[in-house]
Amino acid sequence: MSDLISCAKCGYCEDQSKIHLHHLVPITLGGTDLHGRRYLCKKCHDILHNMLITRIWKFVPDESKEDGRNSVKSFSLWWIKQ
Repeated sequence: MSDLISCAKCGYCEDQSKIHLHHLVPITLGGTDLHGRRYLCKKCHDILHNMLITRIWKFVPDESKEDGRNSVKSFSLWWIKQ
């Protein structure tokens, strides 16, 4: 059995130092470990954060941030499985 961790998105990571533990709702958006986490390689992690922060979160009105966190978590899970 291998102790190597692979990316939950692409299934690959040659360099284990480039594996990131992604919070399904990023900490910068108010996420915690309770929202869930997945291992992602640096490339997939960067792509996902770019989509979440620049394309989704900035359009969530301040009064809807809690609902927005749920949407971010749902999107993260969906994207990782694609």
